[in-house]
Amino acid sequence: MKIFAMVLLLSTSSCAFLKNMMGIYTPMNDTEIQDLTTCEVPSLELIRKNLMLAGYDVAPLLPKDDTLQTSFKQVEGYGSSKQFEKINVLKLDKNKIRFVVKLRTESIDKVETGSASIGTYKSTQSELVHNTQEADEKYYIEFREQYTARKQRVCGG
Repeated sequence: MKIFAMVLLLSTSSCAFLKNMMGIYTPMNDTEIQDLTTCEVPSLELIRKNLMLAGYDVAPLLPKDDTLQTSFKQVEGYGSSKQFEKINVLKLDKNKIRFVVKLRTESIDKVETGSASIGTYKSTQSELVHNTQEADEKYYIEFREQYTARKQRVCGG
């Protein structure tokens, strides 16, 4: 019985390891996402202060504003590959807000545009291509701690 339990444990952890290595993650359901992106706060001004303390660039609020938007902030990477994050906040009612995270990935790739060879010598021509991609963040169960930490940065607490 102990051997069976050990084999089961090893196969389960190996499966999780392979799953993470292959980039296959489990999507969260809408209820979980809503819980991680909704806050009970008295005002948007408090959210604005929290975002500024977390290093985001946020424009001043006008008295009738129901939305708040940050500029893109670099959160990962350096050199030729970087990831940026932007947070959009919407006031739902008097004490409730919801936020959406937009991710931008920028990379510089070296692309071979031509080559020539003479005997044993080979010459390659290449150029640098700048790539930018933007998308709303997708939520996965495996990254729950990261999302919870972001909620604390945005909502406070």
